[in-house]
Amino acid sequence: MAYMGIRMQWFVKQAGREMTVTNVRKFQLLASSVALLPTLGLVVNGSAKLQMRDCVFEQIQAQSIVVERTRELEMVGNQFGESGERILSYRDSSSTLIRCNRVVGSAASPGCSLSSQTESVASTD
Repeated sequence: MAYMGIRMQWFVKQAGREMTVTNVRKFQLLASSVALLPTLGLVVNGSAKLQMRDCVFEQIQAQSIVVERTRELEMVGNQFGESGERILSYRDSSSTLIRCNRVVGSAASPGCSLSSQTESVASTD
């Protein structure tokens, strides 16, 4: 079984795109823009690390992001379209960092705007 890391920017302007990521060492979704993320739009399973930073999801549905059996889950500085429902489902993650996320178009909290950029630059592995 080969393990690899994937680092990408995802620019999806068409509705209904889905992505499944299985058994990778590291999956990074950085500074990406997605018009619509449907239910089960991003499924990550059996990975060592999922890192989502500074992404914009204009419209998002219930359980759009599903993370299972992934050791590290990091979601920092992302913007999500308003949804009254639970957009993230995760289980079997030993380390979870979820902070500084907000509704699309709203201002970042004072403690978040600089720290998100600094952490992003510092993590080069």
